[in-house]
Amino acid sequence: INRTQLMTPETFGRMTELLPFTQEGGFFWLSCGHEATLHPRLLDYIASIKPALRKRVAFTTNLAKPMNEEYLDRLLNSGILRLNLSIDSIQDPAFSKLRKGGRLRIFQANLERLAAALIRAPQPPDVAVFSMAFKSNYTELPELVKWVREKLQVSHHFIRHPYILPHIPADFLAEEELDYEDWAWLKEKLGSQQPAVMLRPKPLALPQETID
Repeated sequence: INRTQLMTPETFGRMTELLPFTQEGGFFWLSCGHEATLHPRLLDYIASIKPALRKRVAFTTNLAKPMNEEYLDRLLNSGILRLNLSIDSIQDPAFSKLRKGGRLRIFQANLERLAAALIRAPQPPDVAVFSMAFKSNYTELPELVKWVREKLQVSHHFIRHPYILPHIPADFLAEEELDYEDWAWLKEKLGSQQPAVMLRPKPLALPQETID
């Protein structure tokens, strides 16, 4: 994706009119399938939501865009309910392959600043991690789960099969998609780290009772 379209304040205002109708304790997703931090007014938009309703707001970021301490402090003190982090790998070459256009050094710097900001924040949002499992990174994931939990004190870590979307090349999926044995290996290696770690393989890739 070489360009993005920015949501207008008017559209955002109309969208957030739905917030009072959402279930308390549930999630009103500002973004999940797109990188919310690309919008230069994201934090202003969040600040425009009534404080009592921000506790229903969540969004996902891949930490690929440079974020300074001021940005992260403001985000973590915004009053949102959950911050989801998309982290598939913390080392090359897997990071560069799976986070196209991302720079590992920028991601690592953001992660360090985020960890420090979480310590400073008096009431930070819940933090969860989502990792997509591929051939390039699945053997890294058990250690990644431990490392991220110690670094950020995350509440949940979701490891899932990627959504099959039109922009994902078929040859990439053919090369990277995990098979039954890979998911079984991953489940075994995660061991006692479950149930805080939740596996979501491709539908029918494993019998349901083996992943719950």
